[in-house]
Amino acid sequence: MTAGQVLEYGALVSRRDELRQLQENEEVTAELNLIEERIKELGFE
Repeated sequence: MTAGQVLEYGALVSRRDELRQLQENEEVTAELNLIEERIKELGFE
């Protein structure tokens, strides 16, 4: 795992937390799904 991957993970988690506070709609759900996929690709969670 590289430092860049750790930084990317931190940014993704921050964005995920922001999105979870918004009212859900199709755009929010789609972005959350992409974030979750990328987190898994990075080997976290």
